[in-house]
Amino acid sequence: MKKQAEQKSPVVIDKHQNIPGTEFYKMWNIGLCPNYKAQVPIFNVYNMHGLNAIIGYVMLKNSSVGKVLYRGQAKLYCGDDGSYNDLLPSICHIRPSEDENKKEAKKRWNKEIHEKNKLLDIHIAAIINDTDLLKQIAYNFDYTDADNRAEIEIVIESLLQHYGSGTRCMDFVDNHWIALWFGLHQWISEQKESNSPVECFYKKRTLRLSRKAMQDAQAQMRQEFFVELKKASGEAPIAHSQETISKLLKKYSHKLAFAEEQFLYVLLFVANTLPEQETTQHAGVYSSPQMSVVDLRRALPSVFLRPGAQHGWTVKMKSSKKNMNRGDYSFAKNIVAILRIPLSLADELIGGALLSQENLFPPEDYDQGYRILLERQDLAMKKKENLTDLDKAFKCMPIAKYK
Repeated sequence: MKKQAEQKSPVVIDKHQNIPGTEFYKMWNIGLCPNYKAQVPIFNVYNMHGLNAIIGYVMLKNSSVGKVLYRGQAKLYCGDDGSYNDLLPSICHIRPSEDENKKEAKKRWNKEIHEKNKLLDIHIAAIINDTDLLKQIAYNFDYTDADNRAEIEIVIESLLQHYGSGTRCMDFVDNHWIALWFGLHQWISEQKESNSPVECFYKKRTLRLSRKAMQDAQAQMRQEFFVELKKASGEAPIAHSQETISKLLKKYSHKLAFAEEQFLYVLLFVANTLPEQETTQHAGVYSSPQMSVVDLRRALPSVFLRPGAQHGWTVKMKSSKKNMNRGDYSFAKNIVAILRIPLSLADELIGGALLSQENLFPPEDYDQGYRILLERQDLAMKKKENLTDLDKAFKCMPIAKYK
């Protein structure tokens, strides 16, 4: 009898790894201390060679584990109360109430997530029951076969996620240049009325200094700090100068604060796409016990233009639990490295029309699939009575509309 292949865990990059053009910055501790879900190293990236080298190294180390995907962010997100870091899908973005302890907050969070899940499942079922709309989406799947129901559901949820609705999925890309673009730009959203579509756009973040000017300014401030420290502490041992050091750190922290605003982050996530992870694959949908992974370019018909422009993928975490709690949706355990990159460097590397909002978020005149969704949503918004389940779904969880 053939021995079943042992499942491999994602390989987190060693913080001591020497990769030219990069340098270890600090650890990102994910989850509540002291029992972190994961600890991931953050590396400063200083040039394009360092960027390509560290990404190549991560892919090499995880070549027998899964597909390396990228997610560009303007910052690393922490818990709602600022006490811990995590990476959660939009359906879990629930803010704490005032005067609420952690136990009460956790109970309320889980209750609200279950309610959101019910609404989302109704939305997905309503699309499946609308034959005309389903035909436009499930081109690669036999939607008349009940055995394909789970695949069709994850494709629809991935579509909703990619076009701006709140779901249990998270967006990734398989092109690190596109991840740089998302980190370099800030997402701006506007909603005129509570049940109206969200109108949004991406705005390029402010570049305060060139790459060289920022490096020179940081070096100068570090030098000033150590000169002042030496002057303040005199001949006293460092162990006896902790109070002096704390005061100086507080003084200089605000001077260096601008620097954090001048960085973007690229998270490297290892997705289960190989048979060794008990993964099955059909038409771009990879299913394993831990997660569902969707290559949107293969799973959706080409009338949906945005997935191709963005090299878009989505991932949805799974659990053996009947009811997943907020923490079960975390993507943290499959993050293997985080890259911290100056905005000025990213700006130098990704200029041009190919990496622009117009290309990455094609307007509805060109993205026929986007137009189909918006037209169906507009019909739902205009109806005042005799609402179908699909009408209610679009009103409750609208697709984001880009300017």
